[in-house]
Amino acid sequence: TNPSDHDINLPKLPTSLNESIEALAKDETLKNLVGEKLVSTVVGVKK
Repeated sequence: TNPSDHDINLPKLPTSLNESIEALAKDETLKNLVGEKLVSTVVGVKK
């Protein structure tokens, strides 16, 4: 299949460190898996 046929349904990956940090801070699934404290520490160090 043509990848562009699915482009509308796929979330876009972050294109910068700032976008990545923002996405990480909002990711509830990851917070539940690794813990809120680890996520907030990584976000704090990277900002």
